[in-house]
Amino acid sequence: MLHSELTYARIANRAVRCFAPRTAVIDGGYSATYEQHFSRVASLIAELEERGIRRYGVLAYNGHEFLELWHAALCGPGTIAPLNFRLAAHELRQIISDSGMDALLVDSSWRQLGAEAAEGTGVPLVDIREICGTVVRDGTDGTAAGEPKGSPVRFDEPPEDGIAALMYTGGTTGTPKAAVLSNRAMVLNLHHMDRLLDTGPDMRFLLHSPMFHGGPVYGVMNPLGAGGSVVLIPKFDVDDFGDALLTTGANATQMGPTMLRMLLNRYSDDLTPLRCLRTLLYGTAPITRGLVEEVLEKLPDLRLNNGYGMTEATSALTILTHHQHVADGLKRVDSVGRPFPGVDIRIVGLDGRECAADQVGEIQVRAGNLMDEYWNRPELTEKAFDGGWYHSGDLGFLDDEGFLYVVDRLGDMIISGGENVYSAEVENVLSRHPAVSQVAVIGRADETWGERVHAVIVLHPGVVATPEELDSFCRPHLAGYKIPRSWQFRDEPLPVSGVMKINKRALKEESSLDVEA
Repeated sequence: MLHSELTYARIANRAVRCFAPRTAVIDGGYSATYEQHFSRVASLIAELEERGIRRYGVLAYNGHEFLELWHAALCGPGTIAPLNFRLAAHELRQIISDSGMDALLVDSSWRQLGAEAAEGTGVPLVDIREICGTVVRDGTDGTAAGEPKGSPVRFDEPPEDGIAALMYTGGTTGTPKAAVLSNRAMVLNLHHMDRLLDTGPDMRFLLHSPMFHGGPVYGVMNPLGAGGSVVLIPKFDVDDFGDALLTTGANATQMGPTMLRMLLNRYSDDLTPLRCLRTLLYGTAPITRGLVEEVLEKLPDLRLNNGYGMTEATSALTILTHHQHVADGLKRVDSVGRPFPGVDIRIVGLDGRECAADQVGEIQVRAGNLMDEYWNRPELTEKAFDGGWYHSGDLGFLDDEGFLYVVDRLGDMIISGGENVYSAEVENVLSRHPAVSQVAVIGRADETWGERVHAVIVLHPGVVATPEELDSFCRPHLAGYKIPRSWQFRDEPLPVSGVMKINKRALKEESSLDVEA
């Protein structure tokens, strides 16, 4: 019988053979070698099977148990549905019922929320530590108990088209929908990213972003396929992040622009922790040119890689490598890079015709690492894949060398006086003003113009800027209709979603804004 190559089990089997004694996982005082970690995963697969749990939700902070549950789904016959613990109980209840999960696995922090969410669904709660059989040996070394004996573990390879994960998205903006991700799609994503990134045995990846989100899929899968290590902290915290860099040897990570800004602000007086990093993969939301320039100036040894993608693509579609960042005087720093090999991207205008180079339209995609469908949403799936291409809902353009530029979400584009204004373009300009720490540009209702461009600004501590000063700063770089007509200055950071993206919906819905015309 021929086995399928595009499964994570194939990658894990090789990793155990090649890297058995190397450190695979560090989680506080816990650590495990490759042989220990994947032996625990194999035992977990057997335990889940014995309990009749084939599809399971996970409501937990990051930890080695959560990672083991991810790998159990990728290496076995089960399906994981990681849940956003920032959702309300009634939203989670909707997901629990929709997914058809056999059990909801919770950690101690989210047991109460899990109980409220599962009430009335008939889905049992299971303690994540209990099912993972977490036992730490007495002593201070923190190694995992139960060192494997005999032959190294070898996983039976699940079918490539088996459902590895149901990744729910959109829960805070309407009815949550789940992207159905096959083992094949997730492993293709791994191969795409490894081809152009420096994943290898020297990588020690700090996984801090919540594992219910598509972005951390790289940290969940790639380092342990290449002999590297994964360092886990429960959640993103600027102090815990810096401590982990200094104490574990972590040298790579992935994050969104909001997190990056928070770190630069926290360590502005002493960048020593951040200088431990050698590789940074950033994405999840548009980044401003000003922030990139600041990182390159303050952390010149850091290799920047910008990825664009979405949950429906098992995370990544394009990459702007570090060399492409710095080449030709930062010529392409506003780009999200070129498509990975195997990914086909086109730009389509509102008239349904494919756009020429530099013309803005919707980003549409064909790729093997795309989801199969939206779970139980046939009409939504048909709409998303209309014409055989996945419709991203993002606006952008391709230049004449195939570099992709993302300018806005379709729903965030501002139409002022009949002219299209792309918020990312305005944000990029304002971010380069030395007083500006954070900026978000949104549309506000206007009787004359339909919508007016409105800027929400957070200044660096101890500095002052006026609307007149920022207006003057914009004028050499933007057409007049793109310059904000109203301004709001905030003392607190911009609101963020559960995955640390700036929450423009929340900004738009604020009932009272301190607006300066």
